[in-house]
Amino acid sequence: PDDYARQAQQVVRQGFTALKFDPFAHTNYLYGDNLSSNLTLTVEQEDLAYEVCKAVREAVGPNVQMAIETH
Repeated sequence: PDDYARQAQQVVRQGFTALKFDPFAHTNYLYGDNLSSNLTLTVEQEDLAYEVCKAVREAVGPNVQMAIETH
């Protein structure tokens, strides 16, 4: 979450008023060991995505629009 927040602040400092990001980038889709067999997120992965989104919102404030990439 801290890295996402820092990067979001950099984008806003460059003058952007909206940003799009992927809070699920830590998830391997269709391969790897961290996705359950029915292609759902674990509770830990859901919590991490939530924390990423929360950190970005807190970092950029309420006036920056956020688009969430959900694949």
